[in-house]
Amino acid sequence: MTRHAVQHKLQEARCLLLNHEPWYGHASMRMTWHELDRIETMGVRVINGGDVECAYNPGFVESLTPMELAGVIQHEINHVVRCHCIRRGDRNPTAWNVAADMTVNGHRQNPRIGLWDPDTQQRVIPLNGNIIWIPEGWPPDASTEEFYERITIHGNPCAGSGQTDDHSMWDESDCSAEELKTVLQGFFSGLKSQGHHAPSHMRDAIESIASPQINWRSLLRQNLGRALTPHRRRPTVSRPPRRRTGFGLRGVRRRQRCRVVAIIDVSGSISESDLQLFFAELEEICRLRGTHISVLLWDDELQGYIEDYQPGDWNTISLAGGGGTDMIAPFDWLEDNGRIGDCTILLTDGFCDWPKPRSTPLVTVIRGESIPRGTPGWGVVIQLDETASAVSFALASGLTGARFVRDVDGSLM
Repeated sequence: MTRHAVQHKLQEARCLLLNHEPWYGHASMRMTWHELDRIETMGVRVINGGDVECAYNPGFVESLTPMELAGVIQHEINHVVRCHCIRRGDRNPTAWNVAADMTVNGHRQNPRIGLWDPDTQQRVIPLNGNIIWIPEGWPPDASTEEFYERITIHGNPCAGSGQTDDHSMWDESDCSAEELKTVLQGFFSGLKSQGHHAPSHMRDAIESIASPQINWRSLLRQNLGRALTPHRRRPTVSRPPRRRTGFGLRGVRRRQRCRVVAIIDVSGSISESDLQLFFAELEEICRLRGTHISVLLWDDELQGYIEDYQPGDWNTISLAGGGGTDMIAPFDWLEDNGRIGDCTILLTDGFCDWPKPRSTPLVTVIRGESIPRGTPGWGVVIQLDETASAVSFALASGLTGARFVRDVDGSLM
């Protein structure tokens, strides 16, 4: 079969999807298609920060009917929607591949892929149906991770079944989970605006992407910006307004930098992962334009003060601490030493007494699944639960080599 004939068959399969399964059909039209001889069947990858590419072997395409090929394309789209290509982590690749195919294909009696053939009154399944299905007695709506755990405990119940596609390309994906979710959010909203609705078995996956849990770092940035906005514009008589003229009218002076003080709890209850997370957050705050960051390290007394924290300074700081916790005293220290800024950020695990309300805006980030002793009496409180990965934040902020280890005397090395 010539290259043109292969491309024509792919186009025919996508047209079948447009007619019978419009959501899948329009999704397939948004993907980039690429011939690749080094794979045996078909595979997907996400490259260039969000381009969804489907690669195919011409011989594999030639071996299938357009109806069967449409089922394989459905399979690939399911993998993308469920972010299988970037969710494996350090799991066993073979077991993960089987679990991912179970999630995509469903039960043999209730398949999630394949088109209904009105002539034969049957659903056309690729590879004559000899593919990986969810085993009898296994929950139909379990996640890929749950199927993976079952496989690692009970073994692979689908030995001898064929894989619908080639998962080796997943390792070539170069975008993060957040980048892929951002791409898919726009992708789904476009399909929905055209009146195309996703299959019911994918709605939970799509809803988790379309309405993700608010990222606490983004929330911190929003509240930080809200707290700082009033300090950026101040009335002045030395700069008259441009749109109105007249003697004595006040103009507006914009401050170029806003002063932010970050108080970091370095007491004995703070773990290494907590410190990684706190310093990763500092790196993120440093990226906010027009912001001057000062850092105060405190347990039950002063353990360090950095007047002008710059990105990467975490690598040069000799940390001490590991004692008790007093989060009232650092606010007193800031006032006594004239170091109060436009906004204060407190990073702690919450095992502390809280300072009384003050005039400065406060954003408190509490590390922990529950808040041990209430919250401050003012400002914004952001709670970070224990399921979040400090390592992922550290990697995102360039803290891959950061280790904060307690010495025998309680100091941090």
